[in-house]
Amino acid sequence: MTGKIFINYRRGDDPQAAGRLFDRLQDVFKPEQLFLDVDNIAPGLDFVRVLDERVAECDVVLAVIGKSWIDARDGGGNRRLDDPDDFVRIEITSALIQGKRVIPVLVGDAQMPRAEELPEAMRPLVRRNAVRLTHERFRADTAGLVKSLHQALGDIEEHRQAQAEATQQAQAEEVRARHEAERLQQEVTAKQRGLEERELAGAKRVGTALAFDTFVAVHPDSAFADEAKRLRAALQTREDAYQRAAASTDQVLLKSFLATYKKGADTDQIRARLRNLEPQRTSALSLPTIAIAALVIMVLGGGGYLWMQSKGTPPSNQQASVAPQASVAPTVSRPPAEPSIARAPPALPTTTSVPPTITAPKPPPVPAPEVTVPKSVSPPSSEANASPSPTAVPAVQPLPPSAPITAATVATPDSHALTRSLQTELKRVGCFLGEVNGDFDDATKVAWHRFIKLTSLNMPDDLTPDAINAVRGIDKRVCPVICGHGEHAEDGACVANEPPPKHTAKTAPVPSAPAPSAPTPAKSTGYCQPMAHGEMITNAGAICH
Repeated sequence: MTGKIFINYRRGDDPQAAGRLFDRLQDVFKPEQLFLDVDNIAPGLDFVRVLDERVAECDVVLAVIGKSWIDARDGGGNRRLDDPDDFVRIEITSALIQGKRVIPVLVGDAQMPRAEELPEAMRPLVRRNAVRLTHERFRADTAGLVKSLHQALGDIEEHRQAQAEATQQAQAEEVRARHEAERLQQEVTAKQRGLEERELAGAKRVGTALAFDTFVAVHPDSAFADEAKRLRAALQTREDAYQRAAASTDQVLLKSFLATYKKGADTDQIRARLRNLEPQRTSALSLPTIAIAALVIMVLGGGGYLWMQSKGTPPSNQQASVAPQASVAPTVSRPPAEPSIARAPPALPTTTSVPPTITAPKPPPVPAPEVTVPKSVSPPSSEANASPSPTAVPAVQPLPPSAPITAATVATPDSHALTRSLQTELKRVGCFLGEVNGDFDDATKVAWHRFIKLTSLNMPDDLTPDAINAVRGIDKRVCPVICGHGEHAEDGACVANEPPPKHTAKTAPVPSAPAPSAPTPAKSTGYCQPMAHGEMITNAGAICH
């Protein structure tokens, strides 16, 4: 059994009884459980505080009261219990204040003091049940005291254990409550963080300064507030850059904005503005050149038409001159004389009016093309050479693929004619596979977009002469040939694959007679046709007699 016993006694009262009691208790309890005198207080220490600490270390206080305990006097004749620094008074008062088990031990015939005989702080002592020790029955009385001390210490130990368990349980409950509070706080924090993440994601989707300002105003202490502020600042920087680019015509500034910001509605607007600025500048710079070129081509076309009318080209040759390009091989020869413009052409297909202040220059000589007619075409009759048809169309030299379309060729833009030219050029580079019909349909648009994508040209989607000139500037095939199963691309066309060789049994070769050589066909001289000089030549280039 644990616990300590403090023996309080007055030395001048009955010290023999206190000593005998101490010896008897040493037979039952361990020495470290007994505390008799306070004689080892070090100099300089507060003895009241030291006595309070020693009493606090004990569980039971035995107040030994003899006959002279209540009336003990000091050297001045004053009662010791009335002195606040009296050790007996300090120890009993400290034990009563700390709630210790105080047992009055009456020695011999000593009586329990009355309340009015004690100081105010010691008066609760009179309500404590006392035990008596007599000289005649000392051993029996101490046995009863020991039994009471065992019971008291057991009760105190149980109370201490219960108190310790209660304290431990209270601490565990406190820890559990703290952990529960922390868990609830973490759940609330997680929910709040999830809400803030969703709201910040919504602000990012909206992508406006007001959305980010609202987020910061609603969640000023959020962990995402700094990110929202950075996004707000970046958005303001982008808006300022967009305003400068939108108000400027400097292409370097516009391209710098596009290089910094790759996607977005503002990027699309700046990209469209840049596309619009480039054609406008090109058109403004080339208008005088286009007008002069148109005038020169009109004059040259009129001069060539008058020259061919004066020479009387047969209708058959005129019709042959407009044959498909695949079967025509023109040979140009120089005329001996230079024709002069005597009058304007009677029917020139153009809508451009020539300003009266511009004088048309003399056109250079336009040679009459000599057409080589395939062998499958029969020679023209003499009647056709003698009398040309009045409705015959003069031979027209087609524009080469690289010749640009200017205001001279198309004075007033004709969508049908432009579409035919665009289809023809797209078919030449392998991007258009449909029929050249002059309709700007879906197939033509798809081919035009495919050409732009493969060449990476910055061209508008509108049908303009610049679009046709862009295609004419390409001198090679752009769109690859797509062949079906069993075919392969060869020279820009799909050719059927050769079948794999069949494995046959090897046999000895049988000598065969040499095949008779085919007779060499006689060279055909062809038929005669007139030239620009008035001479007649064959389609092979020989002079007709």
